[in-house]
Amino acid sequence: MCVECNGLDVRLEVDPALIVEDPTRAVLDGALRWYGDLRKKMSFARGELESIAQHYQTSLELPWQELPERMFSACSMCFIGWLMRAIR
Repeated sequence: MCVECNGLDVRLEVDPALIVEDPTRAVLDGALRWYGDLRKKMSFARGELESIAQHYQTSLELPWQELPERMFSACSMCFIGWLMRAIR
């Protein structure tokens, strides 16, 4: 996953190997390293991920490896947004 920032000479890349903790787990069970186990907490991030899953007509209950490929791109963009807000 790569995001080009036009005019700023910045390129953000997300390596799935560094993001996905365990592709056999569901997102809610900690498949994604930066979110952890989302079953234990309700957060803004969980709400965002649930909205993404609903948009793509899938479920965060499924193992990561069974989700559509576009879920990774959408979740990566969500993470990049969080990261950009944190470093401002």
